[in-house]
Amino acid sequence: MANRGGSLGGVFHRECIADLKQWFALPRGEAKPLLLRGARQVGKSTLVRLFAASQKLKLVELNLEKEARFRKIFEEENFSDVVLALEMQLGVNFSDRKLLLFIDEIQRVPKAIEYLRYFYEDYPGVRVIAAGSLLDFALTQEKLTMPVGRIQYHFVSPLTFLEFLEATGASRVAGFLAKFELGMTIPSTVHETCLKALREYYLVGGMPEAVGCWAKYRDFARVSAVLHNILDTYRDDFSKYASGKELVRIQLIFDRIPAQVGRKVKYSELDPLTHARDLRHALDTLAKARVLRKVHHSSCSSLPLQAGIEELVYKLYALDVGLMNVVLGVDLAQLERARGDGLLDFGAMAEQVVVQNLQASSRAQDLPLVYWLREAKQSNAELDFVMSFGSEIIPIEVKSGKSGSLKSLQQFMATKKCRRALRFDLNQPTIAHVKHDVITPKGTKTVEFDLLSLPLYLSSEARRIVGRQMGLL
Repeated sequence: MANRGGSLGGVFHRECIADLKQWFALPRGEAKPLLLRGARQVGKSTLVRLFAASQKLKLVELNLEKEARFRKIFEEENFSDVVLALEMQLGVNFSDRKLLLFIDEIQRVPKAIEYLRYFYEDYPGVRVIAAGSLLDFALTQEKLTMPVGRIQYHFVSPLTFLEFLEATGASRVAGFLAKFELGMTIPSTVHETCLKALREYYLVGGMPEAVGCWAKYRDFARVSAVLHNILDTYRDDFSKYASGKELVRIQLIFDRIPAQVGRKVKYSELDPLTHARDLRHALDTLAKARVLRKVHHSSCSSLPLQAGIEELVYKLYALDVGLMNVVLGVDLAQLERARGDGLLDFGAMAEQVVVQNLQASSRAQDLPLVYWLREAKQSNAELDFVMSFGSEIIPIEVKSGKSGSLKSLQQFMATKKCRRALRFDLNQPTIAHVKHDVITPKGTKTVEFDLLSLPLYLSSEARRIVGRQMGLL
């Protein structure tokens, strides 16, 4: 049965609501159908319902996975017949400007994706949002005529750290951080509050159901059960796009990803008994399902950074830090006593948080994130991430504590002649001018650059903060 809205109890604020408001406010004929992309259970459907309620819209929701009658409608050959059948079945008139049509699990009927262009061309007054949990498979495996230039993509990620604060009762702190700019001071009490909440975020993560559970019970055992259920849902999904030995291989790799986070992929460590070609296919499959992310090595010699990547050299990151740590068996008590004993990889956790928060801040596109690696005798260097801001290349160093060497960053700056760099750590924000002599393969070289340091909990705001500092916003 079509859903015309419902209770929003337990639903949290999402930053991307503002993007949907801007989209809906476009003049008739300019608002292209919006296609939401993201992994299962990151909150795509709830986001649409929350948006519709906030704007007092008439939400008409179709789920093509659950409702066969709507699947049949979208299999019609004539689009005008599709529109007529929908209006009759739903009892609505698409000329109503307060109507929002939401087509969920659209990948279940690939032809429905093609039909999105006709809503834009023939019914420009209809606001349409579509979503699918395994959408990338439909986009790559089916013989689709994609409506290029006729739809708009939007990427939905797990909750950012600021959204986590908002959901767990620290909305004033979240509001302060959302407006933070360089030159402002973060009060020490706010800083300590954020560091404590960041440790909770390491374990709870940003999956909406897990965050809701933590907000209500503050019980990590309950949160762990929620996260395990989400993982089981993903494992159940694997049978939709794999079978036999391939299915077993994907399940095996999925469970081993958390231990590989932040490390250059070595197939022998993932599964020494499986051919590299088959492992690459399994990893590509999981990446299409958006339950893992690849960050490739790039030469970073010019823009776009993706032009210099090596397809076979990359690091892996999980969808969510909470999912990552529950697979590793990390619990709250262990996290509290582990700092400094070397038993937990806080570096991997910090990198994971940065990746997923940067991705969440890049909602209109897939995050163009790479890393830099130099493997040479007696002069190895690895820089955690590199991004582009406007016409500049910005290297990013991630530290899980309050200190750490900048040797690889200095090597990169000496090689690539960048003017600015970004570091995440546990300190208060600072800007420093760095001048340092660096020994390079070509001899000693003096490097100078501006180093912007931000606390890890501001990683979702980094693009905005850096953009303003560079005069791009």
